[in-house]
This record gives sequence, structure tokens and C-alpha cells, in this order.
Amino acid sequence: MKEILIYGPIGQATTAREVVRQFQEARGEDVLLRIHSEGGSVLEGEAILNAIRQHEGGTVFGQIDGMAFSMAAIIA
Repeated sequence: MKEILIYGPIGQATTAREVVRQFQEARGEDVLLRIHSEGGSVLEGEAILNAIRQHEGGTVFGQIDGMAFSMAAIIA
């Protein structure tokens, strides 16, 4: 199972480009999406949500490691 971290502000510490790239690498695998974020950019968050929705060949599991506020809560 591949782990993808969303830690820190979305759009700053965690970018959609990075998360999308990791989902592409995980094609066909289950993914554990670990979240510890105060939220952030709605536009970046929407791109991350689309990557989750479009993930092929595996299940995406979510785990909140500390906090998931604002956009991070929507992703969770």
C-alpha cells in the first residue's frame, strides 16, 4: 500500500502537483492518504479531490493523523 501525505497548508507545504504525481505512481495500488493539515487553497484541494476520484485499480483510505480543517476536511 502506498502512503501519500497531506501535511501542512494545502497549496504551500502540500501541492496538488505533488499529490497528483504520487497518485499516478500508485496506479493499481491501494493508497493510504494521511492528513495533518489546517487546510488551504480551494483550487489546489479540488485538484487533489479529482486525483482521488480518478484513482484507478485500488482503494483510497483516509487517515487523519492530527487535524483536518477547512479544505483538508473536505478531502478527508
